[in-house]
Amino acid sequence: TVFFKSKKIIPLETNDLALIGQIDRICMAEDTLFVLDQQSNSVIVYDKDGKYINRIRNVGKGPKEYINIGDISVDNLNKELVVLCAHPSKVQFYSYQGKFLREESLGERYYSHLGTDGRYIYFHDNTNVNKKKEVAVYDRQLNHKADILEHGKVFLHGIAGIGKSELAKAYAKQH
Repeated sequence: TVFFKSKKIIPLETNDLALIGQIDRICMAEDTLFVLDQQSNSVIVYDKDGKYINRIRNVGKGPKEYINIGDISVDNLNKELVVLCAHPSKVQFYSYQGKFLREESLGERYYSHLGTDGRYIYFHDNTNVNKKKEVAVYDRQLNHKADILEHGKVFLHGIAGIGKSELAKAYAKQH
């Protein structure tokens, strides 16, 4: 199996704003690199050469803020970074430069991971806390569309581990 079509080592700029505590996920969009650091509740944004652009860190309890970041995904179609906030349960949308665009609440539903194909956002519930199926499908305005894939089936690598087109196919089969 081929996971990468090319490889490149990118030394990341280090300064007081760009320090990384731990790397939980790396996403690439066009010429922008996003590093999720759950330890510091932030996403660090770099250009393709590793030059620091911005840091998303809006910790708090108000609008445009979160207590914990759960996951990130790149929406290449709409050119946005999608951020899953674990507490409170909501999704925030940012430009590729890290500028806040908007947020939508998930209400009482909790998810551990997300992915997007630009049309739908797929949320993975690996805890079964929602007592539904393992993956929930929402549109970009966060209107719930469906729950797909039974809990306990082979889903080892979360949303990022299977192709988003496979999730779209699973959703299309049921609707």
